[in-house]
Amino acid sequence: MLGKGSGFHIPVYRLIREYKSYRDCRAGENLEWEEENVLWLNRRYAPAKAVGAALLMLLLTGVSFSAEYKNENIEIASYGDLMALTALSFICAQDSYNLTAAPPSLLYRRIKESADTFQNFTFSEAGITVEAAFQCCGYEFRQAQYSSSEVLVPVYGEEPYFQVEYRVYKSGDEIEKTIISSGANVRQSLWEQLK
Repeated sequence: MLGKGSGFHIPVYRLIREYKSYRDCRAGENLEWEEENVLWLNRRYAPAKAVGAALLMLLLTGVSFSAEYKNENIEIASYGDLMALTALSFICAQDSYNLTAAPPSLLYRRIKESADTFQNFTFSEAGITVEAAFQCCGYEFRQAQYSSSEVLVPVYGEEPYFQVEYRVYKSGDEIEKTIISSGANVRQSLWEQLK
């Protein structure tokens, strides 16, 4: 594409190549730069795949991750940004989320401050619960070598151990409401497709 289609973006040569591509396209011919590429479209199961993907997305009720380090001589950076962005994307996607009551910047700062200092925290917003549990021994806080943040560094002579469990999930009542409303939406969309 770069050479035969755009002429390597050389000003005059580019115009010539684009004109030749335009002329060939108008004539219904294969373009020179398309000859090396093949695209196969299989539309047989496309509607079923789309409905399946929509169902899975509507039924997504939680996200979690965990990490564990035993006797490893490594620095452990904060998971603050990852935790805050995960929770924000899940909370802000809820219909019951109120932007004025809990602005995203406040939620982000609240999660990041706790996670950056490796402190346990739990809170709920818009029917979503955010939990983090840290276990740590044989580590100490130090300034990171190449950034301004603090990291956990193993203490010499001790067996370092670190574990984090992080979960973002819908509370019980919210899950039932989501499943009921998703079922109604799926039935309605299927009915519209069958018409």
